[in-house]
Amino acid sequence: MKKSASGASIVLLSTVAVQTGMPFHASVGSAKGAVEGLTRSLAAELAPRIRVNAVAPSLTDTPLASQLLSSEDKRKAAEDRHPKKNRVCRDIGTIRTLPAG
Repeated sequence: MKKSASGASIVLLSTVAVQTGMPFHASVGSAKGAVEGLTRSLAAELAPRIRVNAVAPSLTDTPLASQLLSSEDKRKAAEDRHPKKNRVCRDIGTIRTLPAG
């Protein structure tokens, strides 16, 4: 990996299924669990010059998920499967700033 100036960052994608455990998500949960492990290892290895984070969204209402959310019954079933109800994201394209922690 090329050395970079201060302020560089790496953002990896995971899924909420890793931490919450969701039915029918064993494959993606285990694969993305490895991504979270990689995130932690790279963060420790590359700090403080390069910041490394992972984003772990839930099911997101996008064209890719259109078949999974094509009716109110399917949308309700997807929300009911989620351990934290009503977690289908509908704010695509909205950037939210979260406090540093």
